[in-house]
Amino acid sequence: MALVSCLHFHAIVTDGVFHPAAGGGVAFRVVDPPTDRELGRLVRLVARRIGRTLERHGYTADTLPDDGNDHAWMVAVAASDQGTLRLRGLDEPAVVAGPRLCADFAGYNLHCRTTVAANDSDALQRLCRYILRPPIAADRLLERSDGTYVYEIKKAWRDGTTAIYLDPMALMTRLAALIVRPHYNMVRYFGCYASRSALRPAVVPPPPSLAPDQSDAPPPAARYIPWAALLRRVFGPTAYPLVCPKCGGGMKIIACVDDPTAILQILRHLGLPTTPVVAAPARAPPDLYDDP
Repeated sequence: MALVSCLHFHAIVTDGVFHPAAGGGVAFRVVDPPTDRELGRLVRLVARRIGRTLERHGYTADTLPDDGNDHAWMVAVAASDQGTLRLRGLDEPAVVAGPRLCADFAGYNLHCRTTVAANDSDALQRLCRYILRPPIAADRLLERSDGTYVYEIKKAWRDGTTAIYLDPMALMTRLAALIVRPHYNMVRYFGCYASRSALRPAVVPPPPSLAPDQSDAPPPAARYIPWAALLRRVFGPTAYPLVCPKCGGGMKIIACVDDPTAILQILRHLGLPTTPVVAAPARAPPDLYDDP
């Protein structure tokens, strides 16, 4: 969501479980999909456990921490400002009915409607890219002439909101709430996909270079993706850097020049500047609330 600290987790799970097979190796057992009643019980359980955890750490409506620099407190402020986090407890008496495989309870939402077929690697890649997308789009954040900022929303909200207007300090508060603590891993693996699981070697196939040598078999497809192709995936087809701007044909890297004398000669031949830009020294941010 646009600059809103709506804490949520994305999880990619299989539609079954791996277990050790009787004759060695592993076997996969498909399980039935969850029902709406099971999702309702699960979202209620999650909401109550998170509520008790917040209360244990002092994050309630009556006993808010006094330290404004606390990361969790900044998240709570940014989230409660948009109504996405409730600090007063679980007031709803029941789970709110929603679409199929969705459940809501006390501001907590559980969505399990997205599925990917076992052989649809393209759809799985699109899902992973969606999960790993950045929290905001920089091209939709604009500075206004009065010093405030406006963030354009890609899809209008239910109440018709299409943009969010923020003063600089409100923008910094929301951005700071989106920054995770140092050395905190945002992508985690559980079950047989965990790094120390005894079943992982049998579930996750090794890369082609580590597979047993098969002289009669054709060489496996390369797993390496060129850097230019990765840039095109992120920024779109127009950002592909290996397309000639004159003829539109493909280009390839033929040399890496690191000799200063040769670099100067090339820049002069192309009519480009040969002196580096001097960066301005760092300065403290202005105090927006100083009295004139």
